[in-house]
Amino acid sequence: DIAKSQKILLEQYGQYNYIKYVENPLVSILSDIELKGVPHDKVLWKSLLDNKKLEKYNLEKELDIEILRLGKGNPKLVGGKFNLNRKRAIVTQNTLFSELPVLEIENKNIHNINYSSSKHIIDAIERIGLKVPTFKQGYGKEETDSLREEAIQTYILENPSSPLKMFFTKLLKHKELQKFITTYGPKFLHELVPTSKGYVIGYRRDVTNRVHTSYKQSMTKTGRLASGGKDKSNKKNDEGTFNSQNLTNDSEIRGCFKLTQEEINEGWLLTTCDLSGAEGITMAAL
Repeated sequence: DIAKSQKILLEQYGQYNYIKYVENPLVSILSDIELKGVPHDKVLWKSLLDNKKLEKYNLEKELDIEILRLGKGNPKLVGGKFNLNRKRAIVTQNTLFSELPVLEIENKNIHNINYSSSKHIIDAIERIGLKVPTFKQGYGKEETDSLREEAIQTYILENPSSPLKMFFTKLLKHKELQKFITTYGPKFLHELVPTSKGYVIGYRRDVTNRVHTSYKQSMTKTGRLASGGKDKSNKKNDEGTFNSQNLTNDSEIRGCFKLTQEEINEGWLLTTCDLSGAEGITMAAL
């Protein structure tokens, strides 16, 4: 049968004991985490999300000032989105079903520069008359204008005296905040998250009041444990499980993953661990 055939191959490649004593015992532990969920402070997360949104808005105002400073006296930066005052307003919209969360609609400032749009930023930099960072997507490919994080970091290192240094430093922080707000934010608060086009599946389950992830063993080229997942019918959509590997090493974010008092009284601990330089250590051992 399949099990016997697999055992023969595993023994042939010297992997049988590894599967038996490492991978197999891990199956029940991971499935238990998937089923029960991960303890997460919803109130603390909501407060953190609101603070991140406010921080992002204030940073956008600072970026507006930087654009005007860089292009002072430049006729190409007069009027329109380049010097229109940015406003902040959040409108709440009730949903049809009371059990679903309220939809928050933020003022998109559509008449201002959108700092999540590479097109808007590149247009502004070119109007100012400064060089836009470039990035080469693979060997043999041509360099193209890019505002990827790697391209900006390289630009700052290679041009330490560039007048754009302060602007790009703030822009990197904006990208970090934007990622948190759009990728993580509301999905950790609700099971169904309303959007302008309907709903997306969140990471929290009402039945457990915890956030849930999924794990994939031995499914990566490096053999590392993978987390999170995509809907097989639409690879662009989450299946409602978060990628724990992508959570940043931010004490505020990680501080929201907290045990209940009951779990603490039972002696449970919540910790993180990592093997630094795992690949190098493995190669040295081989």
